[in-house]
Amino acid sequence: MKMRFIAAMVTAAAILLTGCASGSGGSQQEQGDEIMQENIVAASNDIVRETISLNGNWKYYRGVAESCFSREYDDSDWTWVNLPHNTTLYTAEDKNGYLGVSCYRKQFSLDETYAGKRILLNFEGVMQNCSVYLNGELIAENHNGYIPFCVDISDKVKTDGENLLAVITDSTPNPEYTPGKQNPDFQYFGGIYRNVTLDITDNIYIGNAVEDDVIAGGRNISYISVSKQRQCGYKSKNLRP
Repeated sequence: MKMRFIAAMVTAAAILLTGCASGSGGSQQEQGDEIMQENIVAASNDIVRETISLNGNWKYYRGVAESCFSREYDDSDWTWVNLPHNTTLYTAEDKNGYLGVSCYRKQFSLDETYAGKRILLNFEGVMQNCSVYLNGELIAENHNGYIPFCVDISDKVKTDGENLLAVITDSTPNPEYTPGKQNPDFQYFGGIYRNVTLDITDNIYIGNAVEDDVIAGGRNISYISVSKQRQCGYKSKNLRP
């Protein structure tokens, strides 16, 4: 699904520039005009944010599978599943649900037109500890069953061949990580129990709030001058790069 994630910002910038043109300004305002104009030129090249679901057609194995992240690994006897997927329904009433290691593998290809784009791999929820491999390389680890996480795979994913994504999860109760309870009084999920997606953008993009260690995950447009005759926008610090 395609969506023009920056269209609103471009419109706002155009309005601001129109306001700036209605009166004279000092050197700081002129510099602000130039910065905004550069952004409009960059944004006019049909920049989009495309989100691709990776929920379909995973292979699943309950238990430890050594070297399952290797392309040569034979998963022909694994079970086909779609995400979101739950390895168990462990509740206060049913204490026999499976809590332990599970393995997932998925093969996918990307169009060559995505070469040079920024590609972000998003996990909305994996219970509770997990390791993520792409084409045999460990690219991320996460130790919280409730917090989403993401990883920039722009320089690791192939656009000229097939990719192998492998995820090893462990839902064994561990007091060091959330939720960590041995005898929960609530439903205890396991595995990749929420969506997995790819976000593909150009190299000028709105930051991801999960990935960026800044307030709001991106940059702002602030005002350096406001009056009845003129309003001038100025780019602050949050568009990428």
